[in-house]
Amino acid sequence: SENKCFLCIGSYRENEISNDHPFAEFLSDIITRKILITKIELGNIDRTSVNALISDIICTPELETKPLTDIVYRKTGGNILFVIQFLRSLHSEGLLLFSLDSECWKWDSA
Repeated sequence: SENKCFLCIGSYRENEISNDHPFAEFLSDIITRKILITKIELGNIDRTSVNALISDIICTPELETKPLTDIVYRKTGGNILFVIQFLRSLHSEGLLLFSLDSECWKWDSA
């Protein structure tokens, strides 16, 4: 028997692709062929969610991560991709690091 099922997952920013972009043309072709697609739009997350994410990532209680969250949220606006990239940047620059002495994460809030 012939299997007619196919799953394709794509990710893009609508404001960064034009109508003649290959992915936009691919989507247009799918729509023209009346193939069922499910579009899930992801927006920015709120400050509370950013704090919960940071708390989970660095295994630190949410009350303690609020000062770091304020900095991260101010810089990223809650864009999840930017939140992760900013945390990586802080870590690579030595501004967010794990202290073996105190067995917890420390950050420079300056």
